[in-house]
Amino acid sequence: MKGISAVIAVVLILMITVALSAAAYVWFTGVFDTITQGASEAAEGTADTISTQFSIAAVNRVSGSLAQIVVANTGSSNIDLSKMNIIVNNQLANKTSAITGTLEVGNVITIEINNDGAYKGDFCGVEIKVIYGSLNQITSLPACAVVAVCGDGVIEGTEECDGTNLGTYGDGVDQCVVYDAGLYTAGDLGCSSCAWDVSGCS
Repeated sequence: MKGISAVIAVVLILMITVALSAAAYVWFTGVFDTITQGASEAAEGTADTISTQFSIAAVNRVSGSLAQIVVANTGSSNIDLSKMNIIVNNQLANKTSAITGTLEVGNVITIEINNDGAYKGDFCGVEIKVIYGSLNQITSLPACAVVAVCGDGVIEGTEECDGTNLGTYGDGVDQCVVYDAGLYTAGDLGCSSCAWDVSGCS
């Protein structure tokens, strides 16, 4: 009977060892598969990022409330346009129409944006960012030239003065000598058509 008990004990130990080995094998196989799958997905993601490239070919301010961005697919894989977003000064811009479909390799598309979205400002001197997945390209629209309006009381552009606004010459009284001491000794400086009027100087 004692001999049988020893045999049973050995068999039990062998069964436990086999079971533990099988469990360890299954666990290690699962861990290895998870690591392999994660590495494979990471490699695919890197390959997608490398093959997906785009650039901003042009940007144009159509008006204060409308701009156009020309995007070129410079990569080796197509771009899903529904996943592309335009950010203006860190705010989402509104596309004037739904941009869907695919931008194929080597092609360009013109995307129109307006200020009806989160971005409400003018398209003068703004930063524009085009985002697609983890990729982004940044450009900017130039500052808009100031258009001088003679007669609005504001000295702008090439205006020397504007109406009664004589800038540093105040109201112009007794300012001719200040304006040009080598030429005038008295008189009031004036403004005519947004240029200095020295007809009152002597």
